[in-house]
Amino acid sequence: MNRKRRILYGANAVVVAVVLLGIFIAVGYFATAYNKTFDFTEEKLFSLDPQTEKFLEELDTDVRVTGFFQKNSPGASRFLDLMKLYGEKTKRVTYRLIDPDEDPATAKSYGITRYGTIIAESGEKTKRTFELTEEAVTNLLIMVTRKGKKRVFFTSGHGERDIRSRDGEGIAFVADDLRGQGFEVEQGNILEKKDEWDENTLVVIPGTRKGFLKEEMKVLEEFIESGGNVLALIDPEEKDYFKEFLDKYGIVYEDGVIIDPSSRIFGGTPIIALVSSYSGHPSVRDFKLASFLALAGGLKTKTGGKGTPEILCRTGRGAWLEKGKLLHSVRFDSGKDVAGPITVAAVSTVPVREKEAEKASGTEKESQEAKSKGESNTSKSSKKEGRLLVVADSDFVSNHYKGFSGNGDLFLNLVKWMLSEEKILNIKPKKPKSSTYFLTPTAKKLWFAGAVVVLPLFIFATGLVTWRIRRKR
Repeated sequence: MNRKRRILYGANAVVVAVVLLGIFIAVGYFATAYNKTFDFTEEKLFSLDPQTEKFLEELDTDVRVTGFFQKNSPGASRFLDLMKLYGEKTKRVTYRLIDPDEDPATAKSYGITRYGTIIAESGEKTKRTFELTEEAVTNLLIMVTRKGKKRVFFTSGHGERDIRSRDGEGIAFVADDLRGQGFEVEQGNILEKKDEWDENTLVVIPGTRKGFLKEEMKVLEEFIESGGNVLALIDPEEKDYFKEFLDKYGIVYEDGVIIDPSSRIFGGTPIIALVSSYSGHPSVRDFKLASFLALAGGLKTKTGGKGTPEILCRTGRGAWLEKGKLLHSVRFDSGKDVAGPITVAAVSTVPVREKEAEKASGTEKESQEAKSKGESNTSKSSKKEGRLLVVADSDFVSNHYKGFSGNGDLFLNLVKWMLSEEKILNIKPKKPKSSTYFLTPTAKKLWFAGAVVVLPLFIFATGLVTWRIRRKR
């Protein structure tokens, strides 16, 4: 009887071993053949952002990404881990790691002067970044696969904010952000540069101290009505220079300055308007951050102009448009001031004039013919509308205020929409959430009793019962 039992136990052990071995082989095979990872972290720390995944699904061009890092360095590991996520989503993106110390010839051919350089190549286009983040890498892929060049032109000659100035009043920081997103950035005189503008150009008026000449205003009007883009950041004290111009496109700049007591909650003063209400317009539809506009004015929209106006952003109901003088202490005057919410940004889309539409149609045909011949023609597009976007403040893009909450991101969102570059993404870095759990004194005692007393006794009792049952056999 004992011999039969031993044979039975031995056969059972062999079967179990064979089954386990088969399971391990099957798991290994499927893990190799079907590379799939699962991210169970609450913040999805080991997954790509949905915006990145959508872009990769639509990617129709091959891109090679090269990271120049010292082998076995933390940066090299982070680069490979990040690029693995891209490789799992699409075969269009390939990547490689090169150590400049081991392969100096390749590093020299790419002009590498520092560790941590990441280069993306697609066809003859090459872009680089020094940031090892998902946002930087995704936007690098977008820029290197983008058709044509997008240009942001800041006006000058009227006391505008300077893209080269790094003091509080300058706008060098937003200019740096634009370059980092792959846009060409320039500042100059309207009359001197107007012939260089096309539908891939955004003209930005970054606040002024003097009015524009009639010839300059005419240039802006013709540019908009031929399918161009103008983003006007106008402070209340300069509104009179542009009232007639804005009125033509259904945007009215009201008298007064916004007072918003709610900004005190964030450590501000009432002259800083808190903006957290955004419309369903594509330029701000998914924007969730609050913006702060200092000494901002108010806008209204009306029908009957050359364009179709839409409201983009508003203050809260607690704000108002102060019509009187700004004294040390101000309060709402129901018979004089305008109660909130107050509109601070609006856009007017303007149909392209008939002659310009014919030109655009002709350009589209030329583009299709060139494409059929394998040529590229990206200097013009077949855009059917011009865009005029107005923000009743220019301080929010200044170096001093740009870093306030969503100010810089709001400006970038507006620029991207104006140039039909919504693909350029703002992906916030993911940070692990603190999951610390603090036990109460009673919970500590229960955990101690369970781990030190109950669990060991349970294991001992189970073993004892099993031993006695076997012994009875």
